[in-house]
This record gives sequence, structure tokens and C-alpha cells, in this order.
Amino acid sequence: MIHGADVIDRTLCLRCTQGSGGTGRLPRIGWVCARHRRWLGTPQHDIRALPELVAAERRYRRSLAPRGVLVRSAIMHWARECAITGVA
Repeated sequence: MIHGADVIDRTLCLRCTQGSGGTGRLPRIGWVCARHRRWLGTPQHDIRALPELVAAERRYRRSLAPRGVLVRSAIMHWARECAITGVA
């Protein structure tokens, strides 16, 4: 745990791992491989057509992650729920 947030195992970028896959604990990385522009969910998707996702990931890494706002933190759960329901 970091600042009360669980550090979870997540799927690593298939291009970073040269297709071998794997999981790891990357507390300061969100859900996008900015290097290869891939969504790190299952399945992994190419997001080159969505540059705003890469921009959001870079902003997350630069601003939020250093402050302890990690993927599993309460504020990120709240933000996800707002995004799903369309409520701000």
C-alpha cells in the first residue's frame, strides 16, 4: 500500500514485454503504455486514434501519481464512477 491505496498487479504492455506478457506492480503508471500507445486492460487495444488518452496518462504520471493518487485510490474510484455515469 502507498498512502492507503492498494498497489495492484496489472497486465504489462505486450510490446514492452516483446509479446511474452506478464503482470507487475506499477503504482505510478495508469492504464496506458504511453510509449507504445496501448490500453493496458485485457484485451490490450491500440489507442493511437485517441491521443487524449495518452495525454491524460502523461498528465496523471506528472501530476497525480507523485502526490499518491494511485489507480486504486478512493479518488480514482470516484472519478471512474463519475465517468461511467456521466455525473460531475
